[in-house]
Amino acid sequence: MHYSLFETALGTCGLGWSELGVVCMQLPGVDAGDTQRRLTRRTAATAHTPPPAMAQLILRLQTYMRGEAVEFGEVVVDLSQADPLCRQVYAAARAIAWGRTVSYGEMAGGLGMPNAAREVGQALARSAVPVVIPCHRIVGSDGKLGGYSAPGGPDTKLKLLELEGARPGTPAGQGALF
Repeated sequence: MHYSLFETALGTCGLGWSELGVVCMQLPGVDAGDTQRRLTRRTAATAHTPPPAMAQLILRLQTYMRGEAVEFGEVVVDLSQADPLCRQVYAAARAIAWGRTVSYGEMAGGLGMPNAAREVGQALARSAVPVVIPCHRIVGSDGKLGGYSAPGGPDTKLKLLELEGARPGTPAGQGALF
């Protein structure tokens, strides 16, 4: 497994990959060293020049971090370590369009588990690939942000939603796909 750090408008990010696809993404920490420590703590990756597919993804992530609409639905993510519930939740999260939000409960209901909002939140918290798996687009039913496991927590979630022109603080369900 390999990783590469890259600069964005929000700070230094990191991307880790295997031969199966993207394994992890690290949003900016305090500085580049913090981002690198957080990324390598997740996996035994080594720094490497990204192959063409990952270099293209990095360019798209940089574009996203400038606030330009970019979707990542076709990006191959290595979910070989994810359990079946997480895979299902991540697929549903990836179907939420740019600038849209859904609530944890709406997502659970859309997955046929109407009483599993907490489980949906827990699965999202385990995602190692923020932005590509847009966990930030899932909010509380009252529009509150809820948790976010990336550095900066809810403040980072708010930044990502604002980049997309989403209206945090309003009730969820702004036209998601389910």
